[in-house]
Amino acid sequence: MKRIIILTWLLLAFNLANGQSSGLFMPPRFQSAYEKGTRSWDGKPGPKYWQNRAYYTIRAEYDPVTKIITGTEEIKYINNSPDSIRYLVTKLYQNAYKKGSARDYAMDGDLITDGVEIIRFAIRGKTFYKDNKPDQEEISPFMVQMYGTNLIVILRNDPVKPGEELLVEASWKVKLPGRSVART
Repeated sequence: MKRIIILTWLLLAFNLANGQSSGLFMPPRFQSAYEKGTRSWDGKPGPKYWQNRAYYTIRAEYDPVTKIITGTEEIKYINNSPDSIRYLVTKLYQNAYKKGSARDYAMDGDLITDGVEIIRFAIRGKTFYKDNKPDQEEISPFMVQMYGTNLIVILRNDPVKPGEELLVEASWKVKLPGRSVART
């Protein structure tokens, strides 16, 4: 009996010592950030941490009679990452109300709209979305895809390089629904 108790204590001590030397579990994505130096062991920013920046100038007008918002905006996007950015995603939340849009919830028919009408969307001065459809004349370095509330611009051979600033210009209009059941 004495041997069993001693053996049990030895195995317990060995397991505790072995468990302590391996450290705490770290999820693989966190491990990658830790190894790259963008995060420290405690989750705080590491020595190689970075954040991209965006500065917006938005001008908008609202007509309460027609419930239409028209606007223009300029976005100066700065890539502070060490990697080139090959695509940009713009959120068009109002497209949740658009006819035919996929939704996770039921929506009354009186709330359905035409969604966001993109009058012009340009990157680096090149217009590639005009009159609510891709502008095929200048689209060559880009590829545009619309998925629900996401407008995705694939920059193909013209990515945003590390340290580079990118100017995005847009003009749009949208009719608001009579009431809201989601973000507007």
